[in-house]
Amino acid sequence: MRKILLIEDNPGDVRLLQDMVVGEDFKDYVMEDVDGLDAGLALLAAAPFDLVLLDLGLPDSDGIQTLKDVVGGRPDVPVVVLTGGLPPKGELDLIKAGAQDFVAKGDFTSVLLRRVIDYAIERHRLTEQLNESRKEAQRERDLQSLEVLSDSKKTQTTAESFGELSIRASDEQVFELLAEEYGSFIDGALNRRAHGEIPGLESRIQGFAQRLGSLRGKPRDLTEIHVAAYRRASHFANRRRREAMSSEAQFLLIEVMGYLALYYRSFMGPAPHHRPARELEQNDTK
Repeated sequence: MRKILLIEDNPGDVRLLQDMVVGEDFKDYVMEDVDGLDAGLALLAAAPFDLVLLDLGLPDSDGIQTLKDVVGGRPDVPVVVLTGGLPPKGELDLIKAGAQDFVAKGDFTSVLLRRVIDYAIERHRLTEQLNESRKEAQRERDLQSLEVLSDSKKTQTTAESFGELSIRASDEQVFELLAEEYGSFIDGALNRRAHGEIPGLESRIQGFAQRLGSLRGKPRDLTEIHVAAYRRASHFANRRRREAMSSEAQFLLIEVMGYLALYYRSFMGPAPHHRPARELEQNDTK
């Protein structure tokens, strides 16, 4: 059964819509109703819905901002606006604000309302799929760019001539262990995003960077570990988790890169003191 949330404060309009939804044209739908924006947002946050029927004139909100608040609170749920009449270009304003469609109160039948709702849900689903395809394509391009930077095969001959193979090229087993541990940090970063600071996670990440440094790991090695771990972690993840994982993994890469830089800086010591060029010239002429 599909679930509709009706946000409407007019008792007559509520009764009319309730009578329609319990009829034959809506036998695969159920509807809940609330009479205010705050109550509607609270219910949307607590339970799944397939669509919102929204009146813009509510006791605690009025106008286009009502729509923006609902769309902002649950962008994954399509909204059909119930209107009492629209000013010129009002339809365009509703669409720009995120509505999938609108119907004028008192000017529709149950058949028309059913068609509007079905089309709104389907359009929203197709739009979500298109947006996700674009995001997936961008994430794949980002990963491919990182892979180009970390491609040890392209630099292996040069590295061998200097005796500096990548970690993956020199010891595949060590690389796999590092990638597995890094993958646990991606999961930890997601949990940190959802629940706040995770005890011990920061110290584990810092310790990982230090071990990577002790293996003479370079930013290229870290990037290669990051790509391998992310691909594995995201392979079976759903759309929402992959989207969250992508942004958190980017922050994690920057975080570990910073700790790796600190590790190497600790062995470099203070920067040498450089005398002014004028002083050097004077000493050279003596």
